[in-house]
Amino acid sequence: MRILNASIAIAVTVLMSCASTVPMATPAADAEAKSSKPANGMARIFVVRKAQGFGRVILFHADVDGKAIGGLAPNTYRFVDVAPGTHTVRVYGLENEELRSVDLVADGKAFVVVHVRTGFSSARVGLDPVTADGVAFVQAAALAQ
Repeated sequence: MRILNASIAIAVTVLMSCASTVPMATPAADAEAKSSKPANGMARIFVVRKAQGFGRVILFHADVDGKAIGGLAPNTYRFVDVAPGTHTVRVYGLENEELRSVDLVADGKAFVVVHVRTGFSSARVGLDPVTADGVAFVQAAALAQ
């Protein structure tokens, strides 16, 4: 029984220490993305995943208007420059997907903040309302490549 309990404890510890990963951009690229403006006449959408302990082993994926922008590990972000107008951001994981529409003007920025919700067999995607508060999460996160 002791061996079984020890094995379970070790397995739980190993699984809790695992985290999803994505290739990371250089620190210079990260700093540039955080400080630069969208291309001339364009707007910028940031999709940022909060740094949460729960669900960190699950990699979420994001796309904008059906075009993949990549995976999101905890405390990472991605961005894409788009034409002004209405755009749909989709973030999905193993159990669900969430959609947000964002309306942008030229030189505007939108921040879609991703958080983890409890799911049935896996972490679920949750999206916070699109607000300017997302800039703080982007500043604290690192750019995924």
